[in-house]
Amino acid sequence: MIVGVFLRYYKTYQGINYIPLTDDDQFCGLVGNNGIGKSSILESLDTLFNAKPWNFNSATKRSGKSTTKPQIVPIFCIEKSKFDGDILEKAEILNKVTMSIAEDNVSPSLKSHIKRFVTHREQILLRKDL
Repeated sequence: MIVGVFLRYYKTYQGINYIPLTDDDQFCGLVGNNGIGKSSILESLDTLFNAKPWNFNSATKRSGKSTTKPQIVPIFCIEKSKFDGDILEKAEILNKVTMSIAEDNVSPSLKSHIKRFVTHREQILLRKDL
């Protein structure tokens, strides 16, 4: 299941943004005022999984991809029992890195986004045995 996504310079999102999607497998909803970026989240996932054209943020259109480095990074929560062999080993490495991320690991400009990620990760850990 996709529990969140990091978006960087995609459509309405500038800089790095962490968007939590769910902390439980029973429900995921995107609500908010018009223009806040709900469709951008869904469109970014469609772009990633279905090889659709990227809808770059206006800053990327002006400055170029090499300057802004746009990204779509979904965060998954998948049971370890779904993996085996080499894939399990790689998944455990990624899990270890993900679990070690802390606010102190990033520059001050990214702290609020990492704080949102860390808080969301802790909420998930309360509900899941990871």
